Amino acid sequence: MINPLSFMHKIILLWIWVILASSAFGQNKFEKEDRMKEQMVPETAKSFVLFDGLKTKVRWYLEENLEGYSIEAKLKYDGKRYSIEFDTSGVFQDIEIEAVFGGLTLNTGMKITEELGSSFSKYKVQRLQHQYSGNIPSFSSFLYSLETRNEYILKYEIVVKGKTEDGWNLYELLFDQDGALEKRSRIIFRNTDNLEF
Repeated sequence: MINPLSFMHKIILLWIWVILASSAFGQNKFEKEDRMKEQMVPETAKSFVLFDGLKTKVRWYLEENLEGYSIEAKLKYDGKRYSIEFDTSGVFQDIEIEAVFGGLTLNTGMKITEELGSSFSKYKVQRLQHQYSGNIPSFSSFLYSLETRNEYILKYEIVVKGKTEDGWNLYELLFDQDGALEKRSRIIFRNTDNLEF
């Protein structure tokens, strides 16, 4: 005979799992970037990015997303593209560096590839970025701390054009340092808006 109480507990646990899984993996992502004049950028963000000897152009953007707004500095340094994100008051959030799949460790690359293969019947990686956060006092300290970057929180952000039962869509996936999927969001567009990559 089935114990009705334990049966209800199982149903409740199943529903909780479904809700958590859908919130982690079924979200939508929208981003719209507009150029921003440097004089409009909070001083804390400018002082984080700009330093003596930085001989590259920094472009500032106001980014709108489903949660609100953020400020982003984009620049190229030593052959790599950097994106540095702040909240609207200029508080640092993360640094993203464009990367290639071959730069991942073998184990991490295999885990991410397995996840992509199980999530999509076909896919093409559009962009891969290393995302660093944590106690990073300035962009210059980050650039010159190659040997201590393992002290920072490292994640991988991947934009994929993937095919599911709903057809082809763009997705953004966030993986932890070991290649475990943390979040998957479908990128949505508004009628006249374009994403800037």
